[in-house]
Amino acid sequence: MQQTYNTDQIVGIYAGNSLPLFDPELVRQEMISVLTSEGPNDYLAYAFSSSEDIVKPIGEQFAAVALANLDSHSPQRVLGAIHTLVLLSDPSFGLRPETLHNVSRSLDSSVDHVAGQRNEKAAGWLANYFGQKRTAETHQLLWKLADANLATEQSLICTTWFKDANDLPKLTTLTETYDPDDPHGYRHADVADGIGSYGREAIPHLHRLLQNSRQTWVLTSTAKELVSMNDPGGFRFFIAMLKDKPFYTNELSGWLKQTFPVLKAADDSRMIAFLEEKISQHN
Repeated sequence: MQQTYNTDQIVGIYAGNSLPLFDPELVRQEMISVLTSEGPNDYLAYAFSSSEDIVKPIGEQFAAVALANLDSHSPQRVLGAIHTLVLLSDPSFGLRPETLHNVSRSLDSSVDHVAGQRNEKAAGWLANYFGQKRTAETHQLLWKLADANLATEQSLICTTWFKDANDLPKLTTLTETYDPDDPHGYRHADVADGIGSYGREAIPHLHRLLQNSRQTWVLTSTAKELVSMNDPGGFRFFIAMLKDKPFYTNELSGWLKQTFPVLKAADDSRMIAFLEEKISQHN
């Protein structure tokens, strides 16, 4: 149990996942003792999935300890508390309805404290929780996290799960904004995918991304979404790629062949002719 507090993630998670090797009742006693004295533990929370039978009988006690630490001055305790509560909110742990209500209300209220600590990992767990919960309040809380520049990628991805078309302009603006710390756009590529999941109402916004973004993986994700919607803008991007041969050509050519099995054995000229034919069908 002490090693689940190790600063080395591999050691901490390994120690937590070893707990099912021991007598369940002894593990429960030690868990409650250590968590009460030292606070919730992020690495131990990861072990809940492999220790559900151990955790379930003391889930209410775990929840009480975690709730008591949500306003801790220690970012690590806050992270452990939020991670623990998010996992315990799963119905499989059998918390009482009144406890689940308290957990939900408390997690919703924890955003300002997490933002004040700049607690990136805790914000990530909150973003996933809010996205799954999908209420009007958690919709706004996801934007609050994104506006605070906390767990931004996850917050924006989870926001797309709501499929609120009113979000599209702001999502597009944030996704097209160049991030010098992420020059190829790894963090925004999945957000572009999420925008595409809105369907045809997203097409103008995807065109805007294709025109304005300077980040490679945002552009490629956007183009794939447009091709999947049979939109000429996506076909034009792929034609230019096949002619210019950027570093990602092989990867995207493979995607194109998987998407259109008729191209499985096609060379570049055959793929270009196929794409041009697709464009002509829209004229």
